[in-house]
This record gives sequence, structure tokens and C-alpha cells, in this order.
Amino acid sequence: MNKTLCVVMAMLLVTNFSFSQIKRATLQASGLTCALCAKSIFTNLDALDFIDSVDTDLESSSFLLTFKETGKFDINAIRKKVKDAGFSISKLLLTVDSGVFNLGADPKIRIGDNMYHFISAEKKAVSSPFEMQVMDPSFLSAKEYKKISSRSSLPCFQPTKSLPCTIPSSENGVLGIYHVSL
Repeated sequence: MNKTLCVVMAMLLVTNFSFSQIKRATLQASGLTCALCAKSIFTNLDALDFIDSVDTDLESSSFLLTFKETGKFDINAIRKKVKDAGFSISKLLLTVDSGVFNLGADPKIRIGDNMYHFISAEKKAVSSPFEMQVMDPSFLSAKEYKKISSRSSLPCFQPTKSLPCTIPSSENGVLGIYHVSL
């Protein structure tokens, strides 16, 4: 397959997928010891203007976030609000509402203002809705990140490499790139 055709196919995958929306997220926080801890996180997350609702599950130290229909949300704002409450995120699952798309080699997809780079995707069709887990160190425990990154062949995901993750040149206005896994 020639280089031009590969670029066009990659652009189509990103462009077609950019109309998807992340509808909700499940966030697991680490370090919660009581209901007051959960209340602190709840209050901080509920203050974000793109969040429609926050439901708390004290047993699993998790929060179900439902986003407003605007289609815009800020992953780093979520992380910052949890950190401001004195805790960290140990797991973040994003539920994506898309059509059916095919994962190829080294897939990157755009949703809203962010790019998502799959770290361990097999070539397969994925249908909606589906969940993807954010795998960057700010969204996992240090132990889990070390375990997962050591198994990845992506140089931009390994902590010992200094290669940044690149955004396709055809993508204007991308605010951030996050590593994810199905």
C-alpha cells in the first residue's frame, strides 16, 4: 500500500471517529477512607461545568460521571479536581458512543478536542458503546503503570523512552493526547 493511501485512510479513521462522544466515565479514586473523603471528591467533580451528574459508590471508591450533551469535556480538569480533594485516580474508564470502527495498527482516534492512542490494540472491529481505559501515569497507580508500560511496544508509552506521542498533522486544535486500552 502506498504512503499517500495510508495517510488518507488514517485521516478518514480519525475524521469519521471525531464525531463520537464520550457520554460517561467511571473513576476509581485511591486513598479514600470514609464518606467525607468521597464527599470532597464528589463536591469538586460536581463543580465542573461539563459534568451533568456524579454518582458515588463508597464500597468500590468509584464515581460514575455523566457528561452534558455539549460533547466537550476536559480529562485534566477531572484529574485536577480529584487531586485538589487530596486524592489520586487509580482507574479511569471512558464510555464512548460511536458507530462501528476498525482498529488497525497503532490506532489514534480523535474525540472532541483530544486524541486517544491505543497502546495494545488488536486488529478488530469495535462497536458502540465501548469502554476504554486511560493508561497514562496520572490515571493509574504507579505500580499498575509500570506493569502495563513494560509490556507495551510503543516508544511513546514507555517511561524509559523520551519520544513524545505525535498528533497527525491533519488534526488542528487537539488539546491533548492520551494513551488508552480497550
